[in-house]
Amino acid sequence: HGTYITEQQSTLKNNNNNQQIQHPNRQIEVERQLNASLAGVIDHIGSLVSIRPLRTRYQAKIGDVIVGRIKKVEQNRWKVDIGGHLYANLNLTSIDLPGGELRRRDELDELSMRKHLCENDLISAEVQKIVSNESGGLALLHTRSLRYGKLNQGILLKCSPSLIQPRKNHFHTFPFGISIIIGNNGFIWLSPTD
Repeated sequence: HGTYITEQQSTLKNNNNNQQIQHPNRQIEVERQLNASLAGVIDHIGSLVSIRPLRTRYQAKIGDVIVGRIKKVEQNRWKVDIGGHLYANLNLTSIDLPGGELRRRDELDELSMRKHLCENDLISAEVQKIVSNESGGLALLHTRSLRYGKLNQGILLKCSPSLIQPRKNHFHTFPFGISIIIGNNGFIWLSPTD
């Protein structure tokens, strides 16, 4: 049983606060009230009542800026921990090659993937696509911008993704020599300004 939320008739599925249950020997009256099944903040939107959990796993959305950690190098892609239920994929075709040259990726690029990124490297990226499948889904990332890529010389902080508000700019540089990347996934990167 969860914490009591409300007894308002407009928030319940049926219009009765009390529900009668038929029993062979007697009639039992049960009081109907709405209880929370998890800890969080109550959101009222019209007659809809929902609970926003305090601690959640990250659920990727297209366009989200994330900070992630490379967990595995596979054929043509990297598996990235983004703090969600599943790892995300960063495909070899979704990164800029050194020098910014545009060309098809070949077997030589595939063999030299560890020169670009290897296990435990930190990256900033953007969620390009969400693919649904039987195991729950997959986020596809890209780093095709100068602001995305491998992160060096800094500190990674982690917080709950529910504390990060969506915003237009997740990259900030302060006049006292600190740059910050606030990932929608709750990973925050602090580094000295170049």
